[in-house]
Amino acid sequence: MCVLALAAMLWGTECFEEDCMKKYGLLVVLILVITLLPVAVYAQDGEPEPLELAGGYTILLPDGWEQAEEDGVYTFTQDDRSITVTLPEALAAELELTEDMDAADVLVAVYATLLEQELDKEADVQSQLAGDRVFMATHEFESEDGAERGMSVVLELGAGQFALMEFRSPAEAFEEALPDALQTMLSLQVAVPADAEPCYVRAAKDYVDLRVGPGLNRGAYTNMDTAEAYLVMGKKTLDDGTLWWRLDIADTGGANELWVADADVTTEGDCQYVPDMDAPPIISPSGSSGGSLFFDCYYDFARGKIICRITIR
Repeated sequence: MCVLALAAMLWGTECFEEDCMKKYGLLVVLILVITLLPVAVYAQDGEPEPLELAGGYTILLPDGWEQAEEDGVYTFTQDDRSITVTLPEALAAELELTEDMDAADVLVAVYATLLEQELDKEADVQSQLAGDRVFMATHEFESEDGAERGMSVVLELGAGQFALMEFRSPAEAFEEALPDALQTMLSLQVAVPADAEPCYVRAAKDYVDLRVGPGLNRGAYTNMDTAEAYLVMGKKTLDDGTLWWRLDIADTGGANELWVADADVTTEGDCQYVPDMDAPPIISPSGSSGGSLFFDCYYDFARGKIICRITIR
């Protein structure tokens, strides 16, 4: 997520049958390279400016590209190449999405529902993480006569929020044009308004733990001062669905970073714009991944003393 107006608009009038779809070894290499590059760096037309789309989304579009929009579907063109972007709300209106679907499942559903074609998730879809935060699935295809090549990309922009994109170009220019096209497609994100308020959290009860990472399996380092509002710098949603906030604290007392569970706090400001952040690795004293004894001590602001406890994880 962090997408479509009808198959005809997304895919044109050409038919892409299963036997004319072709995977290229170049795909994996290109995507691995692209996801390591800053999205604002382009090989052509200088540095792009964020272009505001409907619903608060932005995309970094290089100069010289023309644009058109209809019902949540954007088409960007330059010379003989094009990028079509279908935003999450438009995609959700066309597909029956379920909570257990990932980006690869959505791409398969696009082909089955809109194109009435079968796409094999394991054989035809390349999937990986973009920047370790955005899950993406891709499928490369070519026209029946081989004159045109393209790539379909699904980005997961958030929980249940998917965007569908398609890049097309003449076959002979595809490999050269693909890196810049991927840069543009991977730059799609939710915009933060200029007047957005910073996000703060406050303890919703006494003795709220601040941990060295997101999750109850992370060590409790200290607890929140119930009289203080803490500035938030990032968030992380775990596999169990729990949301955690990383706090912007100048003096952590020695901890690299401090996190708090959303269930234990109240929020203030425009917290919907807080960016996703990677969680630090879990390191146990014994070097194992579980079943270890943890000795945690933290300063209790409310009681004014050090609290220590032993837990098994």
